[in-house]
Amino acid sequence: MKIWTWPANVGASHLYSPAHRVRITETFSGAPGQITAQVPRATVTVSGTVAGRYDQAGGRASELAVLLDRLEGGQSLVTVWDSVMRLRCGWNSAVAGVGDNEVWRADGQVGQWAGETADGTTWRSVLVSGSGSAGSASITLSGLLPGEIIPIGAMIRVDDHRYFAAATATESGGSASVTLSRPLVAAPSGNVRYPGDLMVGRLVGQPELGQDDLRSGRTFSITLQEVYVAEVDGGFEYQ
Repeated sequence: MKIWTWPANVGASHLYSPAHRVRITETFSGAPGQITAQVPRATVTVSGTVAGRYDQAGGRASELAVLLDRLEGGQSLVTVWDSVMRLRCGWNSAVAGVGDNEVWRADGQVGQWAGETADGTTWRSVLVSGSGSAGSASITLSGLLPGEIIPIGAMIRVDDHRYFAAATATESGGSASVTLSRPLVAAPSGNVRYPGDLMVGRLVGQPELGQDDLRSGRTFSITLQEVYVAEVDGGFEYQ
């Protein structure tokens, strides 16, 4: 399955709903209720106005058209992230790569990445080591950069669950103990993704597109729902 990256600066508003495992009770005639857990999926709605001409400020209508064609009505998928959370934490609202290739400076910036080489000192991957036990209200992140700060409100992904840092934490000796917004559902079984907002989504319904006007631009709203790599035959093929 081909995975495209959402183009930078297309859309002025991101509504990011973090994935939570929702439990519902199913009832059957003459039988007791059965509690089941829905698969947790993040949902993102991106909306805004793109100018119709490429030489206008914000002239991204052509990029939006390309993105919609790539999605092919849901045949392909797209990588998106929580730009509002990143900006709130003082980071760039951007990604330096897709998949597991995203890298960060200690200050959470990616703007200087082009043409540079990750040397293990200046840069680190979003995939870090995490340790903690189920029910614990904190997690220890290892593999951080010297002086790196995990700000309150930063999203941390442990397996298929996402949490927020409930208090600001600072790296010491390459690691930091981070207080979580809620207890760990399960102990980390592999790498922890920090920040944990990046997701691969599929198109939900039809895009809402306004009139394409060269003078005033075009309004749009697109909703995407998370898809997991295990659900796709052949896995993800990042473009």
